[in-house]
Amino acid sequence: MKVEFEETINVGFVNASLDIDPQDFLNCDTLEDLEYELKEYYYGNPQDEYGLGDVHVEDSDVECKIPNAFIEEWKKLKANGNSE
Repeated sequence: MKVEFEETINVGFVNASLDIDPQDFLNCDTLEDLEYELKEYYYGNPQDEYGLGDVHVEDSDVECKIPNAFIEEWKKLKANGNSE
């Protein structure tokens, strides 16, 4: 017979990187807005982008490390008037 176990993990982390286009975030006015929207994107799409197996998370916090190249491209696109 199959015996199921549930393990509570008190401390852990997931390292994930997602392919994201700065063009999709031109609606953001500030770097704070950008970070917030990127976190929202992460929360909305992780299962489609990478798999963790059968993990159930009750509470978590995401740290967003935006590369300088991403920020510079985002700023350049905003300055060029490509915002929607």
